Amino acid sequence: MLFCAQFVKEINPGNSQANGAAEVAVRAAKRLLRKSEHAGEDIFESLLNIRNTKTEGSDTSPAERLLGRPTQTLIPTRRYHGYEFSKREAEKKQDARQNKLLRKHAGKDLPQLRVGDHVRVQPIDGSKKWKEATITKQLSGRSFETSDGLRRNRRMLRRGPSPEHSFAGGSTTQHHRGAPFPTQAQAPPPPQDPPPLDSLHPTRGSEEPGHQAALAPPHEASPLPSTNPDAEEPGIHTRSGRAVKKPARFR
Repeated sequence: MLFCAQFVKEINPGNSQANGAAEVAVRAAKRLLRKSEHAGEDIFESLLNIRNTKTEGSDTSPAERLLGRPTQTLIPTRRYHGYEFSKREAEKKQDARQNKLLRKHAGKDLPQLRVGDHVRVQPIDGSKKWKEATITKQLSGRSFETSDGLRRNRRMLRRGPSPEHSFAGGSTTQHHRGAPFPTQAQAPPPPQDPPPLDSLHPTRGSEEPGHQAALAPPHEASPLPSTNPDAEEPGIHTRSGRAVKKPARFR
């Protein structure tokens, strides 16, 4: 029990990437066993070969990290003279590689949640319906326990509205995302005065010819069409305005 309390790391259900190194090791071992069985090779020889193969993203193999030197296998390798593997140099390279990765894929932290906050829990059974719950306990920095008895990671929780905000005033109407919440009842616009009767129905004086002549705008003299027979007809022009001329043989 003491060993489990000190060294065993608990992860949230559905968040296997928190224990990524162990998950990748198990996946690599299963893949190796399947390939060895399919090819009819010795499983122990395959395990020996993979222990001397350099890990992806590292300059050393599992055997070098464990023993400080490679073991004898059928893989052609150069001969090691003495203790050439430096643990300190490997740690420096690993730290530099990790810092470069963090700088490249830097992201912002999610808003902090506290006990009593109303959240929505992401499902892990394949459904698309998020459940509403309340945070009851914070187990670690990014692990929370909700009122429905589930333990979830921070990225599986979304802050949701409180029940009094969701059903304010006993209303059951749904609020569309992006629409503003109604603050208060808006008063109807004041009624406008009707237009005067003179503007709707013309008076008797306005029906006189002199009055109509005064209201009618003066007519401008329209230019007469040109009767010059020598005037050329407007030709065809392109979209840019260039005149299209026929070749001389078609004139």
